[in-house]
Amino acid sequence: MPDGTICGNLLPTSDWWGRSRQLDRVCPTCNRPLTKAIGAARNIHIPIVGGPFAGKSNYLVAATQQLMEDYAPEHKLTIDLPDEKHRADFERNIQMLKLGETLLKTSDADESAMAYNLQIRRPRQRVPSLLYVYDASGEYYTEEDRATGQSHQKSR
Repeated sequence: MPDGTICGNLLPTSDWWGRSRQLDRVCPTCNRPLTKAIGAARNIHIPIVGGPFAGKSNYLVAATQQLMEDYAPEHKLTIDLPDEKHRADFERNIQMLKLGETLLKTSDADESAMAYNLQIRRPRQRVPSLLYVYDASGEYYTEEDRATGQSHQKSR
């Protein structure tokens, strides 16, 4: 416990002992739920960085679509979005692009970023890779003090 006391309950520390069934996965910083793939897969982070209105969000969505629809089948990869919110955002953004609509601007109001967790698996691969691509608001890169403060440790 945070105060140093011990509750006496057993903590399942592996999936074999029930960790995935008994414990919710949450971010220790913001307390938001994490997908079950976090902690069970190799994580690869790719930030998309640039100034405001550079087209980062459009690039992120189009590149993700091409990775899933063109590259994956050609290389016998299975790629999915295990996070339901990311999947819904991705599908909405793809429809907007197909209709020629402009994607919503990444907000810097709450320090959030457009992001997708992609679970990538090769045939017979037991542990998938988890690709995390994200686009922080361009305003973070217009001023030096804001840019140097970007650590991209948050998983949103």
